[in-house]
Amino acid sequence: MKFLTGYVWPDHAEAEERASMLLQQVQFDRHSMVLAAIGGGNVENGAVGSLKNWFQGEGVMKCARPETDRIKRILTRLLERCWEDGPFVGILIVEEAFWFMTRNGGCAYLLNRRFQRTHVKKLCLWNEAQNIGYPQEKGFQITKGDPGKDKGWRIAEGTLEKGLGILLGSPMFYQGVSRDGMKQCLASQELHRERQIESRLQELAEEGERQSAQRGCAIYIRTA
Repeated sequence: MKFLTGYVWPDHAEAEERASMLLQQVQFDRHSMVLAAIGGGNVENGAVGSLKNWFQGEGVMKCARPETDRIKRILTRLLERCWEDGPFVGILIVEEAFWFMTRNGGCAYLLNRRFQRTHVKKLCLWNEAQNIGYPQEKGFQITKGDPGKDKGWRIAEGTLEKGLGILLGSPMFYQGVSRDGMKQCLASQELHRERQIESRLQELAEEGERQSAQRGCAIYIRTA
């Protein structure tokens, strides 16, 4: 599977101090991989920095021969050692397999096609009533979830199909962004180049800032 990716990062120093972001895309041993995450501003002790160090070290090689349960155990141990105060959301993708990670209400949005229309679905492993839930959506199937008994981490694994868009954002980014805005800017079937993705993300971020006076960071991944 191929991936198109892009990101938007605020120019405001205050916002940069409150968030950290990771986007790595590699091709290794004929495997396409993407690691994306958005968390708190503490990179050194936070989950974003720990994931980056692991992936750039032994992670890529381990993912090239993925055993889904093994990768999930590694990610769980890694994250549970991290200091992370605010919301966190991340995803590791190896070909069609993925591991979706959240903490403290961090979430993403899935964009796909239904009946020739763009559909937006919130991807969150948290549910206020039941404490946890696993979203199943066309093209995004969770095969196994972990309730995360320790330290509040939630990790779910599953499979992806082609033609999907996945939007990861910080709380400040989501504050002024509507689902209609996501549909208009990030309809996956309209995005064929990474430059397009970054331009549309910038447009969405600017509209969000006009609505909320806040501007956060975001990452968009399109499966192709």
